[in-house]
Amino acid sequence: MTLSHWVRAVLRPAFSALLLLGIAVQPVSGQGASVQNQIIDLVAAGKIARAEALLEQTNPSALDRAFFRGRVLKANGQFTAAAAVFRGILEDDPNYLDARRELAHTLLLDQKFAAASQQERPFSIGVRFALLPSTNVNRGTFNTIFDPGNPGIPPSRINSQAESGVGLLLGVSAVHRWALSNNNRLIFDVDLTGQAYDNEIHNTATLSFGATFQRSFEAYQWSVGAYPRSTWREDDDDYEAVGNLLTWDRRLAPSTSLFFDLRREERAYINSDTLDGPFSAGRVGLTYAMRSDLTLIAGLESEASRPDATFQHYDGHAVFGQAVKQWENGFVTGLRVELGHRHYGGDFPLTFETRQDDF
Repeated sequence: MTLSHWVRAVLRPAFSALLLLGIAVQPVSGQGASVQNQIIDLVAAGKIARAEALLEQTNPSALDRAFFRGRVLKANGQFTAAAAVFRGILEDDPNYLDARRELAHTLLLDQKFAAASQQERPFSIGVRFALLPSTNVNRGTFNTIFDPGNPGIPPSRINSQAESGVGLLLGVSAVHRWALSNNNRLIFDVDLTGQAYDNEIHNTATLSFGATFQRSFEAYQWSVGAYPRSTWREDDDDYEAVGNLLTWDRRLAPSTSLFFDLRREERAYINSDTLDGPFSAGRVGLTYAMRSDLTLIAGLESEASRPDATFQHYDGHAVFGQAVKQWENGFVTGLRVELGHRHYGGDFPLTFETRQDDF
């Protein structure tokens, strides 16, 4: 059975579950979502009277009016008062999910990380579906010709060219959060994700488990964890990895935070021993919540691979920017731009040159 068939067989039930979930939940209609987005925009712009008039056109309930009042308080920076309003709504209706989401975000903006984390449910199961359009699916190089620098070997076309395409992602996950105290908790998770493309050579499926210790304070939080992961690839570069992860996040202002993360893992390839070895990657950047439904992210990232084959050693560096939009019906759309360079550490066989890639 090929990987593409395996992905379809394993994740078809997840996709069916997603469809059933969508039918059961009955997400907001396009018109309703549009009105809510208009209200959000008007509140953010300080046009409260126009936003309230638009709200009244939706035949709001008493809780809907209270929710609107909480949003106005939050937009004005009155986080304590806004949080009290959202808590009052949840006391009357614990299933008012928008109020729970706004309460968590308000507490984050107020730099109350520990309280915000308590809004998460101890156990959750999620199903993910996404379209992944990309101009560089395989993180390939923009270079076209490789000149080995060997008079006996002519220049050749690079076979790891960047390829564009649109992928389909399906995933299922489960998370258990175990509170140890007001500031400390353990998080256990399991995740199965598959990605399929028109060019099946890029298809992948990944199964991972994780255990994380997280410590949260009013102004910042950090976590450290460990994970095993197995990845199956259509191009037969299947591998297993065991790694560690460190994350750190500090709130700099009500809408801005600085983040840092670092991971290191040992990879073992099933069909190619020369690729076995350690891999490390790190990121640092800023997150800016332009408004409650729109987040901007920018930063720097580096990675280092040290497999057994010296000519496959490389160091990579990149800059990236990302915008993420959350919609009222639960959908998320995003745009990410990344520019980087990889420098390899050894001459390729039968050449006098090292490989360097721009992506």
